[in-house]
Amino acid sequence: MAALQSFGLDVVTPQPAVELGTDEYAALRDGMARRLNCEGAVVYGCNEAGVVVRMWKQRSHAYAMERAAQEAIVTHRLCGVALRSRLAGRLAGLPEEVRQRLGDWEAERLDYLVRFAAWLHVTGRQTARTDLGGLQDLRRRWITLQNQSTQCVAADAHVRSQVMHYEPSGGDAVVCVGPQGCGKSTFSRTLYALLRQARLSPCWINQDEAGGRRQFLDAIRRAQRGGHTHLIIDKMNLDEAARDDYADLGLRALTVVWSHPDGTDALVDICFDRVRRRGSAHRTFKADRREGRRVRQTLLGCATRCRPPTEGPLIEVSVTDDTATIARRVWAELSAHGLTDIPEIQTLDMAAALGVANAYESFLCRFPCHVEYAAIQIASPERVLELVPPEMLDGKKVQKAFHVTTLYLGRDACKDPVLLQQLVGLLGESIELTPTSVASDPKGTATAVRNEGEFPCENVHPHITIANAPGVPPVYSNELLDDSHADDPCRTVDSLPAGTRITGTFVFRWP
Repeated sequence: MAALQSFGLDVVTPQPAVELGTDEYAALRDGMARRLNCEGAVVYGCNEAGVVVRMWKQRSHAYAMERAAQEAIVTHRLCGVALRSRLAGRLAGLPEEVRQRLGDWEAERLDYLVRFAAWLHVTGRQTARTDLGGLQDLRRRWITLQNQSTQCVAADAHVRSQVMHYEPSGGDAVVCVGPQGCGKSTFSRTLYALLRQARLSPCWINQDEAGGRRQFLDAIRRAQRGGHTHLIIDKMNLDEAARDDYADLGLRALTVVWSHPDGTDALVDICFDRVRRRGSAHRTFKADRREGRRVRQTLLGCATRCRPPTEGPLIEVSVTDDTATIARRVWAELSAHGLTDIPEIQTLDMAAALGVANAYESFLCRFPCHVEYAAIQIASPERVLELVPPEMLDGKKVQKAFHVTTLYLGRDACKDPVLLQQLVGLLGESIELTPTSVASDPKGTATAVRNEGEFPCENVHPHITIANAPGVPPVYSNELLDDSHADDPCRTVDSLPAGTRITGTFVFRWP
């Protein structure tokens, strides 16, 4: 040992030998497995003469968790609640006796690693655009960076506050890449419908529906703030210049690229045929007999320009693949590497999801103009007013007609094709509604409407806006009916008699 130390090498004093298969060996192995801040130990097996005949590593359980944490932080770029959930899930999946041995690790390291991951993001050492080389550098400098993080957080109160409260915006993003007609939107709506079946909160964002680049990017930012589990970015995204729009959005993206095994011309042929066949079932890119040549040239230009990203998770699909096949491949990738746990796709109704995707194209044919909102139009306005005490209308402007808004779009794109399909199917049908109460304050008056599955509606508080004070918009009714106003002394709520009914019809309205 002295000879090794003379060369400046670290040495470890060997422990007394124990015999394999004995209680002493079991205790020694258990002690090695419990060690923190090390990989474990190297074990040497000797024969009766004391000659080493075998050597092996006995890993510590903590080391296995450290490797899992590094994989989650570096490869999957997790931090915040998602990272904590991933590591907690890993711990929960271990055998009970192993979990007990990791109690000290969990107490000492779990919170620290979550803060360390946040520090990497806060200080820009890891971003959504960190390439493979940058990720490898994080692995190489793993211990050094942890030491730097500890020193930085201790010395800088501002950084410490950011790290303690850091939470990334948005969930998993699926970014489509391909020319018009390749199947991006049909796939996007199918994936959206499947995620909804799984009781998750996806958001479908389509530039043609949004209206333009600025509106499209604004829609993505709003979706990121909205707490969605998945963002589905439905745009051509043909090259790095187009995808640079997302550079500052921090998207954790899985890219899906459409191509054809026989090359660009074959891709254009299929896309052109689809564009012609769908006719007006698209918001912006349509082809009639007179414009065939122009459309083909446009498609050729887009297909030629297409350059898939060279970094990050990517799935390349063929334009000849059916939508269900593409959806299954993407689902498998999201299941393996996504932030959110998703069920096996076999448990979901693929046919229903495809029905949602195709129904949206039928909707575009039926309603080529932008729809502002969907509603249940009340048949008898006078019946609604009979339910409202006159004093609740004093000083307010009473609506000329009454309705229950089921889906509001305004100037935005439709982000819920599932709900839209349901409402299209009900268009023109009559329904009997059950008003439950009338709420009023100086700003507005509204009637709450029961919805225990009686009708599809995006609104948490289905209602009929009755009247508003000057300058107060009708949307205030949502705030008026919110439970947070239950103790407002200015708010009055009158319950309506059981069995109160009013009749309405499902409609769509335009600006």
